[in-house]
Amino acid sequence: MQEIAPKRLLTVKQAAELYPAFTESAFRWMRFNGDSNGFNACVRKVGRRVLLDADSFERWLDEQREQLVKEPRSPEPSHPDFESLADDHAS
Repeated sequence: MQEIAPKRLLTVKQAAELYPAFTESAFRWMRFNGDSNGFNACVRKVGRRVLLDADSFERWLDEQREQLVKEPRSPEPSHPDFESLADDHAS
């Protein structure tokens, strides 16, 4: 019989400690915007508790990196007001 590896489920605080590049607030922001950024795939709700599946989170990070490589962000178009401000300061 094949042994099933236990899920690594973390609280927001534990996730922030394990992944120091992300604060507790960053994890909460990603969760709040989970429908648009795909982060909800990493979240498990157990009763009222919101837990992060560490393996799913690491896959999600890899997917985010792959998307950036495939679709680099185009530069932001310059705003006409900012150009006029720059011209005013150059004089």
